[in-house]
Amino acid sequence: MRYRRQVNYHSIGLEGKEYRSDIEVAGVVDSWIRDFERIYGKGVAYTKAGIELVSMDIDAIGKMTRPVLRSYPSKERMPLKL
Repeated sequence: MRYRRQVNYHSIGLEGKEYRSDIEVAGVVDSWIRDFERIYGKGVAYTKAGIELVSMDIDAIGKMTRPVLRSYPSKERMPLKL
């Protein structure tokens, strides 16, 4: 996330769960603000500009089927001469 009109953004880690209510989302924003001020100093940001969610990275663990690799007959090729 970042404060609106800023170039750089600041990331925080979140608990792996669904955030459904406005209260839960506001809690995420509050956590972000606290961490931002911990890193950059209290009162350094222009809070009246608002906050933008720029991107999200998701790490997931789960079961999946192992892909079957196809085999292809090899073709002999002459190496390219440069």
